[in-house]
Amino acid sequence: MLKKAFEHSFFRFSVVGLSNTLISFCLFYVSHSILHSFESGGAVAQVLSYSGGLAWSYYWNRSWSFKSRGRISMEGLRFILVQLGLLCLSVFLIHVYVDQKGLVSTVVWLWVMAFITLVNYLLLRCWVFRRPRVTGS
Repeated sequence: MLKKAFEHSFFRFSVVGLSNTLISFCLFYVSHSILHSFESGGAVAQVLSYSGGLAWSYYWNRSWSFKSRGRISMEGLRFILVQLGLLCLSVFLIHVYVDQKGLVSTVVWLWVMAFITLVNYLLLRCWVFRRPRVTGS
């Protein structure tokens, strides 16, 4: 049963995502602990944490989750565009709910990252690492 689970891209994406979550959360926690007294400390901590998982995510999602054989240059560009868009969205959400509304940073971070993860999977699967269509002869 475990072997069958590893055959599905969403399961592999989830494993990579869990490791990314651990790395990103640790970076966010440490960064926010240091920067919490600054006006935009939550947003800056999010930039640092999100950046920390970027290379890890690209490598493992490309090679293992989606087993892509596409052109690295195009996939890399699409991956960076998706990640920058999601980074901007996550920074905006963290800034609003942590820095402006004063909600608990760890709770907000977990909620925001759960949403970002779902959107990320869909964009990676359907656009970044999509398999080329096979046309009939």
